[in-house]
Amino acid sequence: HNWVKMTGHATDAGASADGALWVVGTNKQAYEWVKGKWIKRPGTPPLKRIDVRNRHEIWAVAENMQIWRTTQGKWRQMPSFGRDIGVAADGTVTMIGPDNAPYRWDGKGNWRRLPGSGQAHLDAGPKGTFWIVGHNQQIWNWNGKAWSRVKGPKARDIGVGPKGRVFITGMDGNGYVMMGPNKWAINPKSGGQMSVTVLNGMPLITNSNTEIWRGK
Repeated sequence: HNWVKMTGHATDAGASADGALWVVGTNKQAYEWVKGKWIKRPGTPPLKRIDVRNRHEIWAVAENMQIWRTTQGKWRQMPSFGRDIGVAADGTVTMIGPDNAPYRWDGKGNWRRLPGSGQAHLDAGPKGTFWIVGHNQQIWNWNGKAWSRVKGPKARDIGVGPKGRVFITGMDGNGYVMMGPNKWAINPKSGGQMSVTVLNGMPLITNSNTEIWRGK
């Protein structure tokens, strides 16, 4: 695929199956992509990570590890604290807690501890699955019942589309797409990547210059 540079600058991005796209700007505020422009959506402390279920439900993690969610267009602080968060198209929300362990939101005000530890970044996939990058840059997949190690490049961040397509940013700055079990292909001309999300089945990345690029 080819890359298209978008306007603006960001340190993280989140996209949803219905095409909603949000980023954390270099000023650590949330922005929504609306009709070709970035619209600031204030109401949170300085942000670090963001993910999107749909146009109406956005989750974010602040630098102070507070968890925030949009409700009826307004930001609201949620219980507990986290380091990263992933939201699936079916509404399943998983986070990495301050203890580097995974937790699943039960929809009733509680985070339920899941097996695993030593986690740095994650994204949620379909049918209750999620994928993580550990502190040792290894890739792991939770299939809903158990963990499995996924062989591949040392990873910095990971993004999973609503149909389960997996992309990573490697520690070498390149982007990769998973082609099969333990099989990865490098994305062309994709150096300097820092974060990745999936928009319309293609990677959308921020790079070391805080530029925003989307695959087409």
